[in-house]
Amino acid sequence: MHSVDRNLGKGEALRQGLVAALHRADDDVFGHLDSDLSTPAAEIVRLLDVITRRDADVVLASRVAMLGCEIERSRMRHYLGRAFATLASTILRVRIYDTQCAAKFFRRSDAFAAAVAIPFVSRLAFDVELLGRLLIGAPGIPPLSPDRFVEEPLTSWRDRSGYRVRPVSMAIAARDLILIAKDLAARRAACHSSNVQTAGTASHPKR
Repeated sequence: MHSVDRNLGKGEALRQGLVAALHRADDDVFGHLDSDLSTPAAEIVRLLDVITRRDADVVLASRVAMLGCEIERSRMRHYLGRAFATLASTILRVRIYDTQCAAKFFRRSDAFAAAVAIPFVSRLAFDVELLGRLLIGAPGIPPLSPDRFVEEPLTSWRDRSGYRVRPVSMAIAARDLILIAKDLAARRAACHSSNVQTAGTASHPKR
């Protein structure tokens, strides 16, 4: 278990926890979950099996209310979540049904190490920001291809927090998406510039 000295916010606490997991030599796969186990233990085991069996770099749990699945959350949270995921997918330039389900697992990689190296710019939408960093990479570090991501529908999920969506939370989430869009655009530009410089150096080797 990793603890922080002071309250730095959920996103920073999560990032520091992932950095700590990354530095443990015996951990090849690690992730994060809701502390109240909204995602049941059996589903966690299944997600870990998915990332191993499919040799994926990222597995995202997805709360899809399909026939035969027990997904329990309010209609308001469902519809707001769909709107949020649509905007997030536009920013990420990939289709993801549920960006905000906390159950996510990652495989050790250079892209992941770079993605968690510095604090997030967002307060509530750090899941989106982390996925964006993985999909973009960093100067000198290639991104993860979208086909290295698996979005796995859960068969069971229950909202145990009793959390209610408040207008202030919606405003913060909207602000976060704007900040993330700007930050990811800057990252794309930096990676493009680095690639151009590398290509130029390769085509004009020193004599």
